[in-house]
Amino acid sequence: MSSVTFRPFTQRIKPIAFNDEVKHILDHLWSQTAPSLRHLAQQNAQPLVNILKDDKAYYLNFNVAGYKKEQINIHLEADKLIVKATVPSPEESETKSHQEFSVKDFERAFLLSEDIDVNSIQAKQENGILQITLTLREKALPVKKEIAIL
Repeated sequence: MSSVTFRPFTQRIKPIAFNDEVKHILDHLWSQTAPSLRHLAQQNAQPLVNILKDDKAYYLNFNVAGYKKEQINIHLEADKLIVKATVPSPEESETKSHQEFSVKDFERAFLLSEDIDVNSIQAKQENGILQITLTLREKALPVKKEIAIL
């Protein structure tokens, strides 16, 4: 019986042909699926939102670039804040040679806690950002008081 010494790092494997073939296959698959994935993502797209908080309020900052103020509706239903946009359909005469984004209808809902003063909700749209300010009720504001040591 003869013994064989295994030295995995002494022989050089030529991965170039393998890598080129795999890359070609993956490129082909991606070129077939990417357009449909992009379309699916655009179909279900909603504007992104950042939620900030300080001692007096919550701030909901929506990325609504491309939306007009008149297309956006903000309303309350029970304890939900609903932000909804309705965009007219593009005209059939518009032909696009390439499209990577579109402005679509959307609806987002946020459950409001009891510490929000619903009578003082404000909204403004500036530079593609819709900011909704949800002011905290007086009783929910943190109390800051200096206590003297006796």
